[in-house]
Amino acid sequence: HEGSIGNLCNDQIETLMDEQAATADQLRVTEVQALQAQINPHFLYNMLDMINWMALSGSGREVSDAVQNLSKFYRLSLSKKEIYVTIEDELRHIDLYVLLQNMRFDDKIDFIIDVPDEIMECSIPKLVLQPIIENALLHGILEKNTREGTVVVMAWEEMNEVSGKEDIVFTISDDGVG
Repeated sequence: HEGSIGNLCNDQIETLMDEQAATADQLRVTEVQALQAQINPHFLYNMLDMINWMALSGSGREVSDAVQNLSKFYRLSLSKKEIYVTIEDELRHIDLYVLLQNMRFDDKIDFIIDVPDEIMECSIPKLVLQPIIENALLHGILEKNTREGTVVVMAWEEMNEVSGKEDIVFTISDDGVG
């Protein structure tokens, strides 16, 4: 009987471990979805306010461009229920974010992306870079007296000594006050 009790315990332990892993995976998915749902309402308010002022000043072409870019930004943000996107899509999303911010701040933000083509199709969690870019702008560049500067996004593959696999490393830097 001892052998069958040991097997029963091992089976129960394995089942519990599988259930715990599934619960942890679901928690990660839920957390990412919650982050995706928290697109900053102040950003949307500021963009709509900017578009309103453009419309009142008779800047029809600029209004059209702003609405189209804002629409693309939210289409990428809210599209599908996917929690992962390609690096290319995430970079397109943050590029639109900076473009929209530049419409508000008179093109004073230079944005440089230095990411090799060979990693563009790799997957990363959706909206993982945008809050970092937002932080670089709001607490770095826009805190300067001139309210202008540069944000640089770089990425590369690097061997992980522990796992023995390639990791993708991102660096986001700015020349703001921080």
